[in-house]
Amino acid sequence: TPGVSRLHCRVELAWGAVLVTDLESRYGTFLGNDRLISGVPAAWKPGQLLALGSERQAFSLEIIQ
Repeated sequence: TPGVSRLHCRVELAWGAVLVTDLESRYGTFLGNDRLISGVPAAWKPGQLLALGSERQAFSLEIIQ
């Protein structure tokens, strides 16, 4: 996909929270309208859009228990 790096971001589950970390991507990683700072994990909340790169490929998080 144009604008999405090969190693763009990391998504991990830590202590019950879903964290997203931008991996120095060229066009950025966005949670909602906020661009993430590379290397700084941010909490991804249910219903919040995660968008990748210049074309803003978007994903949303749903937690099923």
